[in-house]
Amino acid sequence: MSVRWYWLGLVIGLVAIGSIQAQERVVYPVKKAHLWGFISKGGDMLVPPRYDAIGEKVEFAVTPNTGEPQLETSYRMVELNGKLGVIDQNLRAILPCDNDFILPVSAEQFMVRQEEGYAILDSTGRNLSGLYYHHLEFAGATKDGEYYYTIFNEGKKGIINAQGDTLLPCKFAEIRPLNWGNSPFLIRRRVQDKFYTLVAQGGRNVLTKVADAKSPHPELLLVLEAESAAQKYRCFTPQGKLFPGMSSVA
Repeated sequence: MSVRWYWLGLVIGLVAIGSIQAQERVVYPVKKAHLWGFISKGGDMLVPPRYDAIGEKVEFAVTPNTGEPQLETSYRMVELNGKLGVIDQNLRAILPCDNDFILPVSAEQFMVRQEEGYAILDSTGRNLSGLYYHHLEFAGATKDGEYYYTIFNEGKKGIINAQGDTLLPCKFAEIRPLNWGNSPFLIRRRVQDKFYTLVAQGGRNVLTKVADAKSPHPELLLVLEAESAAQKYRCFTPQGKLFPGMSSVA
């Protein structure tokens, strides 16, 4: 069996395994005849042994739309006949075992590789963009809940969101997302470029000759310009204009 787990590792070959909570029930993985299932604390069979392997639990915080405190949900990876799937904390299969690779991005998004290529699925297994990609990498998440993915074409990189919208075309050698959905991206067009350029979604230049940039607030960019002798970050708006009332920070 190949090691293709992107979570915390396989729970395989172990006799004593920590319990997990599933709707206030204590459940335990159980192995029988080389297959894995789940039993209750009382020994009742909840999921008959059917999986070749069961992965560690991964937890995500979920904020309800009602404004109530955050909840936690968890998933486990499972393997059957060399293919990967996902079960939730209630032991329900949410992604069938037909994937070669799975990366849990959030409680609602999974990056997978299937026979057709890479795709971004929600927790019901729906392909969010309806597209498949020859190669895809998770690029990062913003503090306001945007998820970015790197796409590739002829050695160049671009950025899409989970819905498949192209935020940056495949024209760049390096791309660094910042903290917020409205923030520009730090990019290098060529590997040999010494400095970065800040570009907005679509690829429009915001600021050039940038040594570094940060975005501590949705409406504030801290930019270290390449020609800054004082090595101080100047304050800009996401549109590249000097921030009113603020000049620079160390």
